Amino acid sequence: MRESYDSLRDKVMETSKQFDNEFELEIIDDDAPGEAFASVSRNPAYRWAKFVLTDDQPNVNKVRIPKEEFGNLIKSGVFAPINMAAQKMKDGHEGSFPLGVIANLVEEGNRIIGLAALWKKERESDVEYLKALYDKKVPLNLSWEIFYRDSTQEDGIETLHGTVLKAATLVGKPAYAGRTQILSMASQIMEDTLSEEELKTLQDRLATLETENVQLKENLQKSEEAVASLTTEKETLAQENSSLTEYKQKIELAQAKTEKLSGIKAKFTAAGIERDEDYFVQNEEKLLNLDEAGLDFILQELVSFKDQLSTASEKNKLPDMTKQKTTISGKDLGKALREARLQEK
Repeated sequence: MRESYDSLRDKVMETSKQFDNEFELEIIDDDAPGEAFASVSRNPAYRWAKFVLTDDQPNVNKVRIPKEEFGNLIKSGVFAPINMAAQKMKDGHEGSFPLGVIANLVEEGNRIIGLAALWKKERESDVEYLKALYDKKVPLNLSWEIFYRDSTQEDGIETLHGTVLKAATLVGKPAYAGRTQILSMASQIMEDTLSEEELKTLQDRLATLETENVQLKENLQKSEEAVASLTTEKETLAQENSSLTEYKQKIELAQAKTEKLSGIKAKFTAAGIERDEDYFVQNEEKLLNLDEAGLDFILQELVSFKDQLSTASEKNKLPDMTKQKTTISGKDLGKALREARLQEK
């Protein structure tokens, strides 16, 4: 069974601590004088600095990071940038951009302690500016930049949850009022060569990181495949839903036709007009297209002519009102009316 990400991360953190011990990284109090630790790299492109990222107490903005979130910040903070504005530290985060990266983070008591690799080549003057201030014992303060999922309020203090570290920035007016400072900066580059034991430690650490990287890539590939599968399934469900909607509409239309035709048949029966099923099949479309007034008119006509329709074929035809024409003159019409009155008497 493959080891979990947290297990691998713990191994990397343990190796990192061993790495620090091999190079005699000195753990000191904030008030300790002089250089904090010897150089941990022969690479002249970096100047190493130890700093406090945060503690679990509220800052002046009445915001706090609880200890339960330290793991999230440590997990997400390695290789996050250390920022600073050009030429000097500004009061806030404005105009800041990367000065280096965070190489390691560990939890110590109620604080997170970090190790930063500052870029001596890319921002040479700014890194030397910081080193000069540090040598003069001028406080170098940092302020974090954090993404968070949500927060809670208690006694006027906002507590952040679901945190991810975006960056740490050197500022002139820190929210933690001196509690998040650079504790020490390395001043020299090692001249001696690595021992076999030191080389093996670094090789083991590299192998662990490479293994973790492979597993993370595998997890990423599986996640991408899962997303692709879900996308395909979503498209299939959308097509099925469209088909079901269309089928439902057809059923509803057929049901509506059946109900309307039943109503028409009932009207025929109520009017005393008998017609077989073939009649309604042959005339279904015409009957369904009639509105209420049109249907009543047709029924009146059928009642008027029902005794004159002798054959089944005649009965199965609707009266064609568009072809009826009168050839009776006014005189003949008057005569017919008078005869009708005489018969009534």
